[in-house]
Amino acid sequence: MISGETVQAVVLGFRHSSGLKLDAAEDVAGFVEYRVRKVIEEAMKIQQRCPGQQQLSALHIEYAMRRLGMEPLYGFSTGGSGSNKRHGTFSKVTVKQGGRSLILLKEEEIDLEKPNLFPIPDPP
Repeated sequence: MISGETVQAVVLGFRHSSGLKLDAAEDVAGFVEYRVRKVIEEAMKIQQRCPGQQQLSALHIEYAMRRLGMEPLYGFSTGGSGSNKRHGTFSKVTVKQGGRSLILLKEEEIDLEKPNLFPIPDPP
């Protein structure tokens, strides 16, 4: 389902200069595939508990990720808090080996060198 070349493309998409060796990328791909399958299985269980729903939706995936303790999907939040109105730009990364392409969401880079970027919370 997920190949080592895809993982290498993601690493290159994040501008990691040294890249990732193929055997390490295949190990990561196996782990990612396992996690994706767990989320899909859990989402299918949630869908089956809802009578009359024939298709798996983003809401089922979000509930499955919550149940498994994972972060929500970026741009697909269905919680109604307005977070799904955030739009981003996408970039296309092409893998040198095999010619596969991968589309990544570009996010704003934050300069962590500036100490006053985030307010310091009050002590308890």
